[in-house]
Amino acid sequence: MRQFRRMAFSLIEVLVVVALMSFIIIGLVTMFSQTQRAYKLGMTQVDVLEAGRAVTDMMTREFSQMAPAYQSNLNTFGAVNFEIVLHTNGPFYQTLPGMPVTVTEPGRTNLMEDVFFFTKENQRWSGIGYQILDPVTGNVPLGGIGALYRFETNAYYGQRPAELFRGYRNSRYTNGNVTKLLDGVVHFKVRAFDTNGMWLNQSVGSNISANIAVNGTSIEAMNLGYRVVVPGDGIAGDPPEYVEQLLRYTIRNLAIVTTVDQILAHWNALPAGP
Repeated sequence: MRQFRRMAFSLIEVLVVVALMSFIIIGLVTMFSQTQRAYKLGMTQVDVLEAGRAVTDMMTREFSQMAPAYQSNLNTFGAVNFEIVLHTNGPFYQTLPGMPVTVTEPGRTNLMEDVFFFTKENQRWSGIGYQILDPVTGNVPLGGIGALYRFETNAYYGQRPAELFRGYRNSRYTNGNVTKLLDGVVHFKVRAFDTNGMWLNQSVGSNISANIAVNGTSIEAMNLGYRVVVPGDGIAGDPPEYVEQLLRYTIRNLAIVTTVDQILAHWNALPAGP
């Protein structure tokens, strides 16, 4: 009678197969994990870009509707037509991949600003402001990252537009009329340009010559549509008698001639930032 021997795998062969299968499973799990991570990162970037694009479009539309209130800061508290306030706890430096960080170049410079302006539709005034705040504390962010909030309020019949600016200042502490738009904002800076495409910034000239600089600057600024203010006691020329004659017979036809003390008094009367 013939005997048949059954063929089977040895223990070593089984262990080798299990090890190979383990390596294959680990590789597949790693691949799927990286694929899922890349998918989530891509979706997050898409959401951030879509939200940023929507907010940018909204801000562009609102900025194009700005209107001056035509009220003086000296007579009315907070009659600000357009205000940009830089956060005093900045700037913040952010390191980027592949970017060398040195003492002279600590990284990309991020700034955070708050902006407020008026809009007018028919006879209704609206005050709109954008603020970068900490979503937890509601104060100015200290870690270089915050959330973008939008403030809006309307003036009722007979209310002065200046009172809308006061509500904007108080909204940081009361959270009234404020809506959160974006999270994770690290840089928010606003620059104002005039109709000629020139950047509007506050510039004070001191120790300038009345022989060329004052006259040329006043004429050029007037041609661009600016209102020029010249401090008579803040300029110099040669001979000294020429300065008085220039102010009396030329500059007064181009600009408002005042003094340094009057300009400082006007600036000091402006409402202080929070």
